[in-house]
This record gives sequence, C-alpha cells and structure tokens, in this order.
Amino acid sequence: MTINEDGSFDGDTEAEILDAMIADAKQYWSEDIKESDLAVIRNFYRPIARRLAQAQDDIGLVLQSTQIDNAEGAALDLLTALIGVTREPAVRARGEVTFSRANAAEMDYHIPAGTEVQTRNDPPIEFVTTEGAVIEEGTKSASAPVVAVEPGANSNVGSNTITALPVPLAGIERVTNPANTTGGENREGDEHLRERASEELAEGSSATGPALVTAVQGIEGVTSVSILINDTPDDNGRGYNLPANSGELVVTGGDDAEIAQAILETKGMDSTLVAGVNGVAVEGVVAELPNGQTHPVDFSRANPVTIYIEADVQVDSTYESDDDVLNNIVRYVGGQTTDGFEKDGELGVTDDVLYGEIEYRIRDVPGVYDVTGLKIGRTDPPDSTSNISIGSMEEANTDARTDITLHTSEV
Repeated sequence: MTINEDGSFDGDTEAEILDAMIADAKQYWSEDIKESDLAVIRNFYRPIARRLAQAQDDIGLVLQSTQIDNAEGAALDLLTALIGVTREPAVRARGEVTFSRANAAEMDYHIPAGTEVQTRNDPPIEFVTTEGAVIEEGTKSASAPVVAVEPGANSNVGSNTITALPVPLAGIERVTNPANTTGGENREGDEHLRERASEELAEGSSATGPALVTAVQGIEGVTSVSILINDTPDDNGRGYNLPANSGELVVTGGDDAEIAQAILETKGMDSTLVAGVNGVAVEGVVAELPNGQTHPVDFSRANPVTIYIEADVQVDSTYESDDDVLNNIVRYVGGQTTDGFEKDGELGVTDDVLYGEIEYRIRDVPGVYDVTGLKIGRTDPPDSTSNISIGSMEEANTDARTDITLHTSEV
C-alpha cells in the first residue's frame, strides 16, 4: 500500500496480497511449495488476503475522510463544519397559480391554503398553496402562492405546467401557473462545498462568525444559532444597535455552561461579544480555561414567541388519534409534543409561521378528511388566517398540550 504525494491512497488488491503471502511462505519454509490456484496453502491464505485487502480499503477511506480534497458525503460535512462552512440544503421552489372557471361565479368559491396542485408529469411534481384564495361572485379566477412539496431544482417548472388538481374543488374548473416557479435548488454537491471550504481556509477563518456558529451548533440540544456582527468603528454600524466592533450570538436550546465553554474555546482573545441587545441576555456564564482559570461569557437567547392554533377538523374511520395531528404541527413549528418532549421544529430564528403549512400538516395526517376551520395567532384565542411574522431575533414555538385546540368530527 502507498500514500501518494497528493494524499491519496493506493491499497494492494487481494491477488497482490495473496501472491506476497505465498512468496513469504516460500522464503520461510521451502521454494518447493506449490502455488497453483488449487494448492492448499493458497486456499488457506485466500480469506486472509481478502480481509487484509478490505482493511486497506477501509484505511484509505479513513485517510481520505481527513482531507477536504478527498473526503466525500458526511465525512466532508464534518470536516468543513470545523472551519465554519456547512453544506447548503435543498430549497423548495415557489410560484403562483391561478384557479379559474369558464363562466362567472354565481357565488364565492373558496380555495383553502394547503390545496394540492401538480404537474402532469409521471411522476408529477407536487405543490401546495400557502395562502387561501376566493373566486368571488361575478368573477372567473383567483390566484394563490404555492410552494413545492419536495425541495430541489426539479421543482423549478415552466409556465402553464401546473395544471392538475388531484382533489377537485367545488366551482373550480382549471388551474395553471402563468409564470415559471423559481428558487428550487438541489442540495449542495461535494465539489462546490470543497471550493467554498478551500476559499474560507485561504482567507483564514479562525474564530470567525462561521466558526463560532459551528462550534455552538455542535452542542447537544442547540436548535438554532444566529450571529449579528458590527465590524465597523461606529455604534450601530450595521444596523443591529450593537456597539462598535462587537457581535451578539443568539442561541436557541442547549445548556448555558456548554454554550459558554464552546464560545470561549472558539472566539479570539480580543473578540467582543455582547448580550441582550437583540435577544434575551444570558450574562456571566462561567467557562474554564485549560490552566484552571475561569472567564465569564455573555450571549443571548432568542425571544420566544408562543403560537396558538385552533382547528376544526373532519376525520374518517381511519383516523387514530388527535396526538398525530398535534405532534405533526409541533414537528413544523417546534416546541413541546403531547408527551412533554421538546421537539426541534423546522422553523428557526426569524422564520415566519405559514398558515398554509399549518393546514398542510393537519391534512397530512392519515384519516383527516377536511380542515373546515383554522385560526392561528400570537394570542389566545387565535383569530388570524394569515401568516405570522416572526422578528429578526424571535423564534416560534408551541405546546401541543396547552397551545393547540383541536375540534374533530366524523364524516
């Protein structure tokens, strides 16, 4: 086996190892040892050679996984995260569809948020409306924004290709998208991730914002990390109300002491972190230096926003439990499940709560026939049918046991 100058690894094949073992046997015992394919000694050594060849392959994989230029997949993710570079996730495409009918409506026809539409491909590319719409009496059409169900560049489709309604709607005859859907992106590939990581290394990323974020993100229980930076000599130089040459780390989840320790071990000695400007201050948490000294560390917590939800749901005989609906909503928003466990939601700091996504999570549960009423809001009882805007240092959460009210009836 050979380690090349570029760090790559060439392992011996099973046949090469077997031939070497036969040669060693001749040297130690006798040159007269038979070495044909059917010889006993060759059959004895063959499984050993196979194991050694596999071991060399494994060594090669381990070696490659320690180098950004050769690592792949999850191994590359781990390496780049150490310098504050994380793989860009897949993104869902968005667009707008128009629902229409041939004749003017004789009454209002409602199109609820969460309505499924799709292309006529095989398999189809599926979208859901994120807001409701109404074809009003006397009109023929109404439009609604949509988002792809699955992320990826495949969800960027051309105009007039979303033309199928899997579930017919009363009074609606056609659907189409007048313009392309856009914004869908595939998960970042290894090669592009390597390039970004190499650029970051070339610029010297020690104790940078990305390095701080990555260090804190690696702590058990941490669900989101944001950093605000004022790298100017002026107060509020970047618009975050921060003092000159300072930053604020806003963290959700995780243990205070572990977060403080990670910050101290990552940040530069002269880096100034403040707390409580944009988030809720956590001040003076003691972290320890290798020589036994201690140092206070300040950071912030995201301002929690409780989301209240009330829904009227029709169910059929296959419906099993309200817990399925409640916990599916929590999986989206984040918060406490019905059994009291903390669940990391799909929403992070600053992510708005989408009314259509809440309805979609309800409809996604087996046995749910229809959502006949849905209200969401920041106050109890909720009274809105619109998206809930979440501020720059806020994070939505909900408790399935106290903040979500579900009224079910059988069809």
